[in-house]
Amino acid sequence: MKQDKNFAKLSHVDAPQIKVVPPGPKSKEILEYQAANESSAISYAKGMPMAMAKGKGATIEDVDGNIYIDMFSGLVLWLWVTVIRTF
Repeated sequence: MKQDKNFAKLSHVDAPQIKVVPPGPKSKEILEYQAANESSAISYAKGMPMAMAKGKGATIEDVDGNIYIDMFSGLVLWLWVTVIRTF
């Protein structure tokens, strides 16, 4: 179907794909720099051992070429709906 082809363009169809055991060498370098230079006031999970390079639909690619399925987008949608309903 035409809709299936359009949907396939929104994400990496071969996700998940782990090329290097996370955190890879490029992610480690960036995370070490971040830990040394960033303030302790952060608004994201520190337990994610990756440096994200880009997102495509429901997938995320890190700087080492690993492709993950984005499980955070559902949380954001839930929070948005919850906040909207309170107003």
